[in-house]
Amino acid sequence: MRQWYYALNTQQEGPIPEDRLVALLNSGQLSQDTRVWTPGLEKWTPAMEVQDLPFSRDTSPPHASAKEPPVPLKRVRVIALAFVFVSLAVVLAVDEWRAMHVLFIGNSYTYVNNLPQMIADLARAGHQRPLKFDMETPGGYTLEQHWTGGKAATKIASRMPKTVMAERPPEMVMRACSLGLR
Repeated sequence: MRQWYYALNTQQEGPIPEDRLVALLNSGQLSQDTRVWTPGLEKWTPAMEVQDLPFSRDTSPPHASAKEPPVPLKRVRVIALAFVFVSLAVVLAVDEWRAMHVLFIGNSYTYVNNLPQMIADLARAGHQRPLKFDMETPGGYTLEQHWTGGKAATKIASRMPKTVMAERPPEMVMRACSLGLR
């Protein structure tokens, strides 16, 4: 009986008896494209091209109902991870788009009592639009000082479409009237 060699993962295996090689080919452990060699062959040749090698050559096409080969798990993970990142980006973009941007202008009363966060928490508890806020709250400032100081006016002009102004309670009404605010 002839002795055969075969190439597996670029490594030469063998020698093995012909009946063992045929069994490996018939069981599918080796494919028909596996390169084989035995004394008398000129070169390493795919098993299916060796005419006198007695194994079952399946050359028929797969049955129409045969399943597609599974998608490699690594590709599935990459696709799933990409879907998660895109979904998160969309959610964050929608949340930012829906958010009400508010600038709180006040003084230490606004800052110490954290009025902006209180309002944001109330909005969230009431299932309202998310509130994104900024504050301009130096201690002891009046509305007039905010306006003439420039920072509040700059912030209003730059990015905050909604503005809440607060001053010390008794002075707030007086200042609003003197500035023509109602």
